[in-house]
Amino acid sequence: MKNESISRFHGLLISSPDDWLDITDDLGQSFPPTLAKVDGIGALQFSVAQYRCGPLPNPMPEDLLQLTLDVGKSRTMVEPFSKITEQTPIRLGAASFQVGADFVRLWHVSGGANIVRITYTCDWGQEKTELPTCERIVRSIGFEVI
Repeated sequence: MKNESISRFHGLLISSPDDWLDITDDLGQSFPPTLAKVDGIGALQFSVAQYRCGPLPNPMPEDLLQLTLDVGKSRTMVEPFSKITEQTPIRLGAASFQVGADFVRLWHVSGGANIVRITYTCDWGQEKTELPTCERIVRSIGFEVI
């Protein structure tokens, strides 16, 4: 991506266009790290489950998709669509949902140890504006070795 910046939080390295800013501090203490485009229409949030000890989770893309579908179901998001799994450049499982008047895209990604839930939300029907960029941002995630 041209004119990109790197965000670091919770052991993640995330590459995003310069016009996508970390707005976490503007949202308050209870919000996970959040990126949004300047004058944009949605927000991209990152929740990290950091591996501490024990057997390495090492989830496969199908496991990450199932986790995505389970989260959607637990939050009463019905009728998932645009479901995908990928092994490279990062292991991921993703699906989209319509929740009332909102579009929600959920991804779960992993490098083998940590698992990251990423959520993009915007008004229904507006998703094509920012979703392609969000897909690139998600695939840019790297895991810092701590």
